Amino acid sequence: MLPDGRWRLAPRVLVDRLRDELDHLDQARPEYVLTARRQLRNMNSARYEQAERRGNEQPWVRCNPDDVARLGLTDGEAVVLTNEYGSTAGVLRVDDRVRPGVVSMTHGWTATNPTALTSTVDDVDPLTGMICQSAIPVTVTRA
Repeated sequence: MLPDGRWRLAPRVLVDRLRDELDHLDQARPEYVLTARRQLRNMNSARYEQAERRGNEQPWVRCNPDDVARLGLTDGEAVVLTNEYGSTAGVLRVDDRVRPGVVSMTHGWTATNPTALTSTVDDVDPLTGMICQSAIPVTVTRA
């Protein structure tokens, strides 16, 4: 808490980084960005994949209905997500809770894994050393 009773919620270095990130929003945006998600009733770690997965659960690639229509795809269709770092495949699931322009995929699967689309060199947080794991630019195509 500051002497006048106000709170300092973020150190200057984080505020400066936020300003830099906001400046980048003016640059060209990719058509789709990937966000990783968790899956209910499952451990979200590949080490538990074989023994702990339930029923017909799989790593859905969730996408907004308008985007699915624009891509000419259908619910349940196999798709590939690709960017400059790699690619991964999954099964498309129409989900109106996902914002347009966003593709959301469960992490923690071995064969279908959003980390195949990340870099350990580019987009690494200089303060924490964490790789970028959200808002990852991707293209979405039929498998």
